[in-house]
This record gives sequence, C-alpha cells and structure tokens, in this order.
Amino acid sequence: MALPYPEDDPIYGLTPKNTGALAYPLGALTVRGEGGTLVVPLGNLARLRSNPFFSVIRDRIVAAIEADRDR
Repeated sequence: MALPYPEDDPIYGLTPKNTGALAYPLGALTVRGEGGTLVVPLGNLARLRSNPFFSVIRDRIVAAIEADRDR
C-alpha cells in the first residue's frame, strides 16, 4: 500500500518541514523525558508514517497524465 504522504509532510513526514505553525509531527517521533515512562508497541516504531518513494510515484503519475493528455 502506498502512503499518500511525502517525507516532508508537516504531520506525517519522517523529516517534516518547519511551517512556523504549531505542529505535532507524528512521523518524526522524538522521545524526550525520563526513561521507562513511555511504552510504545514495537509495531508503532516499525510502521512507516510517510512514503520515502513519494516523489517517484508522483513523477510517474504526472508523466502518465501528460502522456494521456498528449494522445
């Protein structure tokens, strides 16, 4: 399944852009605080939050649309 979020998405991206607005980047989880207080299931850490191939997929979609338009 392709995730519809680019790596720089402000909420779900692995490397979110700084938009200047208050945001809670869920894709770039940075744990702070005392050790042992946050319990996160391993599945949450292994799951991708954004698609690292988003630009490749976007470029292929744009190329397909342009090729179809040129017909």
